[in-house]
Amino acid sequence: MSIDSPSCTEKRIDNNVILVDNAKKIVQENFSDPDLSVESVCEALHVSTSHFSKIFKQETGGTFMNFMTGLRMGEAKKLLLQTN
Repeated sequence: MSIDSPSCTEKRIDNNVILVDNAKKIVQENFSDPDLSVESVCEALHVSTSHFSKIFKQETGGTFMNFMTGLRMGEAKKLLLQTN
């Protein structure tokens, strides 16, 4: 292996970061969809829910459901503060 080529571990870490970033983007764009779930996100990303859940927790330190709920709560808070 040459010094310039990334190791398999580095590639896996990069792929994990990309997977989590893409999942976060899907949630941010579709948080108001009542059908949004870990299953629908995993279907869009073409990964199994168990693999995704493991990677998401590993990369973020929290669960996907907590992320999604937190984002929705933050958006609800904004709406409550901005509307009558």
